[in-house]
Amino acid sequence: MKPNSITKWMNFEESLFDSQLNVRSKTELNKRFKNNADLLLKKQSCSWMQFLDNYRLSDKAKKNRDDLISGKAVAVITGQQPCLLTGPSLVMHKTFTAVSLCNHLNSIGIRAVPVFWNASEDHDLSEILRTTFITINNQLDQIRLHASLDKISAESISWSKDLEEFIQSRPPFAKEISDNGPKKMYSEHFNSLMLNLFADDGLLVVEPHWFNDDSKNFWEGVDEKKDDIISSFIKDEKRIIEENKVLQVFRRNAIPVFKIDKKSGRRTPLKYESGQWSDGLIESTNLINFINSEQRLSPGALLRPAYAQNHLPILATVLGPAEMKYHHQNKSMFDVLELPRPLLFPRLGGTWVSEEIRKNCEVYGINISELIENGFVADETSNDEKIFSEKMVRELCDKIEANHPNLSKFDLTSITKQVKNRTNELSGIIERKLWKAEQKARGLSVGRMHKIMNMIKPKGKLQERSICAFSFIKDLGHFKKIQSEFNDCFDNKHRVYS
Repeated sequence: MKPNSITKWMNFEESLFDSQLNVRSKTELNKRFKNNADLLLKKQSCSWMQFLDNYRLSDKAKKNRDDLISGKAVAVITGQQPCLLTGPSLVMHKTFTAVSLCNHLNSIGIRAVPVFWNASEDHDLSEILRTTFITINNQLDQIRLHASLDKISAESISWSKDLEEFIQSRPPFAKEISDNGPKKMYSEHFNSLMLNLFADDGLLVVEPHWFNDDSKNFWEGVDEKKDDIISSFIKDEKRIIEENKVLQVFRRNAIPVFKIDKKSGRRTPLKYESGQWSDGLIESTNLINFINSEQRLSPGALLRPAYAQNHLPILATVLGPAEMKYHHQNKSMFDVLELPRPLLFPRLGGTWVSEEIRKNCEVYGINISELIENGFVADETSNDEKIFSEKMVRELCDKIEANHPNLSKFDLTSITKQVKNRTNELSGIIERKLWKAEQKARGLSVGRMHKIMNMIKPKGKLQERSICAFSFIKDLGHFKKIQSEFNDCFDNKHRVYS
């Protein structure tokens, strides 16, 4: 994310903050979400809290849990699938942002609790059971554990010998922080890891299936208002298309609902057509008929925010750019289900660099932030102004037509533009080669450039989207130092930290 680009992917009118990043009226926020918290206390048993008893909670986490149960606090939520050792470092960045936002809200008198939504119902196991480390030699080490081809949900994956061997092969801090907590299931390990890392911040972790006992009223509402929900999706999709924007989620089925088999963990989409719900084998006019002793219902991406809001008093949700987009595809759904729509807040981003890379960049006068944005490129003017400009093309065409009228039947502008483009392209290639030669003369070899870029933008992608944070976190003190870089939740620059 480029500095100061926040307005490009955040709708301030629906955000916690206006265009000047001022907090909205505290009275408005407290009233809107306190009412929701009171309503939840009346209609929910909060039985999901019992799942947290399986984990070693810090004193602050216990206080946050109790305040959430009693209706004294609202939640700031973020989330991700349960990836290996938390997966790409953007998971940390999301959580840093949620904690930082909570700290700010608490400082101005709004009691807020950070909650991480472990999306363990997800069945994209190839993504969930994969992570990438940076080795000591600055090489990429991609780890892939065995993934079933069957679409079982991540919550159904048991702890295995492969998982244990993977953890034991990691750096000391990763092994140390992974030791506490239950290990019967894969997703439990992820929960323990997040609770241990953010113990001082009182982070709470939840999984969707924890809400199963309290979810019937939600599914009854979806079933009762299914036609209105479909209309709301169509309305938002039409608005987005009219604004010349791309839909983030392709809604194959009318309403994104899945059925999860309790025995196998298999996640199967339900279709709703002509007044009938179907899983491919059974048809029913009533969605609730699919809830029995052997299966339960699970929300798809567009329905998930409402499902979460139905069970938690969520004040704000911390999102990445893609997530922000699909939250604009379900705006109208919240009114249909009579739920307050969570206020949107963009996650902060960052890139870790080793001391070696940082020193190299200092020695060779390389700006790391510019490197993240542009890579290794020479300072160039616009292509149009290198050798041939548009003005030169027009002048050349005029001269040819004046001196050679017999050539007027040809599309001279097109021909000269092709010459211009190719000439400028070759000029660019030559300039880049000259630039690299200059850098090599200064001691910055092509190999060193590749080494730097391999760390900062592995395979051309932002580091935070692929590299596991445990590649570089040395110990808890170092973790806290990195977290401190994200203390200002309003500073949307892309951080560079060591």
